[in-house]
Amino acid sequence: MMTKCPCLNCGGPIEFEANDLADDNRTFPCPHCAQETSLFIPIHKQTNEMEIRGINENLELAKDKVIIRRFGTTNAQTTGLNGDRIISIADITGMQMKPAATMSGYILFSHADSQPFEGGIVEASHYPDAFIFGQETNEEVASFKWKVEQLMHEFKQHPAPNPPKGNLAEELRSLAELKQQGLLTEEEFEAAKKKLLA
Repeated sequence: MMTKCPCLNCGGPIEFEANDLADDNRTFPCPHCAQETSLFIPIHKQTNEMEIRGINENLELAKDKVIIRRFGTTNAQTTGLNGDRIISIADITGMQMKPAATMSGYILFSHADSQPFEGGIVEASHYPDAFIFGQETNEEVASFKWKVEQLMHEFKQHPAPNPPKGNLAEELRSLAELKQQGLLTEEEFEAAKKKLLA
């Protein structure tokens, strides 16, 4: 069975025969960047859901959203006590992944409201739209990135229809409730409100 997996260095798709995959041929030179990468069978769930557990944070794909859930006092000190970071896949403009090696790796998500990212792992650990991971999670995160890229492509090909402008007050009230429950940050609330009022 032919399958594809992303290169762990450049993210380019590599097609290979899944039945021939064995421990001794998992490492392969990428046809796109020529760097050594591991071949793996991407993890897919039919419901567009994935979860990667980190030490102090989890990365989740929940249907049409990417969620970064942070735990612990260290994360509270660096990123604030603003609850989960929820990013709609339709709003993602790009992703950047740095695989873990001797140091932790990161994946970060860019969108219209995000600040430009410059730096490495230290800066990524303070970036609100980044997930930090260890070497044992490289393949899972690459698979996650690949799945999000597929969904981004699907959203661009088949954009969701605009919701009817029916009851604007109800929609604003729902947004306010999500913010009050800690499911939306102040920035996310303002961005969503701006979209509704546009």
